[in-house]
Amino acid sequence: MRSHGSGFHSLVSLFCLGILLSAQPAFASGWTLTDLLQGFARITSATARYTETRSSSFVDIPLISRGHFSYRAPDYLAKRAGNGDGGYIVRGNEVEVLGTHPPRQLHLDDYPPLAALVAALRATLSGDASTLHRYFDLRLSGSANGWRLQLTPTQPALAQAIRDITLHGIANRLTRVDIRQANGDHSELTLSHQVIREQPHPAP
Repeated sequence: MRSHGSGFHSLVSLFCLGILLSAQPAFASGWTLTDLLQGFARITSATARYTETRSSSFVDIPLISRGHFSYRAPDYLAKRAGNGDGGYIVRGNEVEVLGTHPPRQLHLDDYPPLAALVAALRATLSGDASTLHRYFDLRLSGSANGWRLQLTPTQPALAQAIRDITLHGIANRLTRVDIRQANGDHSELTLSHQVIREQPHPAP
């Protein structure tokens, strides 16, 4: 996995933005993790601009990148760099790496920790709490006025790559996600100009 560190880090950023794009729950009194997952499950599509700041022990200055993300239920995610050169498109079990000619094709089955991470995030998008708990220890704190959700891997293979992922938000909008890798690298992702489409709330 170390030989694929840079690519894995960027793919992790992509999949975590799937959570960011989808986390637009309708908060109410007594808001819980169940309410959050129900908000995920209603999302049909989303787009946003992203800013990513990456820090590594191998570079002295943090690296900043910007571009666009998109998500379509149930399993399409795309990250495209703002300069049009680079990024990823995920469809089902296939990952297309942009910025190469021709684009490089990856299969999630060839990257078990990444496959486990994707499965967990798709469980979040679908509101599947049991699958999410299979991969992560979840700790939700705060309130609708300011909350955070920490995801700590419980599977050894995934824990070898990711230390934890922490989502931050206010009310029904996520503001930041922090990703800490096991090798000490860190990234901070923020979203802006979000356009979210979701299924209507069920009739009372």
